[in-house]
Amino acid sequence: MEKQRIGKSMMMGKKKCCLCNKNISIESRTNEVVSRRQKVKDKNNERHVMLDKSLVYQVLGWSVEEFLTWLEEKQHLAEDESYKDLSNLAEVITETLNL
Repeated sequence: MEKQRIGKSMMMGKKKCCLCNKNISIESRTNEVVSRRQKVKDKNNERHVMLDKSLVYQVLGWSVEEFLTWLEEKQHLAEDESYKDLSNLAEVITETLNL
């Protein structure tokens, strides 16, 4: 679509400038503008890919932090020997039911 529009503009430029021999400079300028625009699009795509990779890295970091926190909690529970003391059994049951 865009190339068709540019092509039509170039054709119009040729018709207008045919008598003054400027159609070559119009074509070269058009090609230069299209080339620059394509470079901008390519750079934008590169940035998009880099941002996606960064997001994946951040999510992974969050997941690792969450896992380490969970692991710490479970390790604390595993090392806890309060279950051997039956005097606080009612408190443990109450805490468990509240979760």
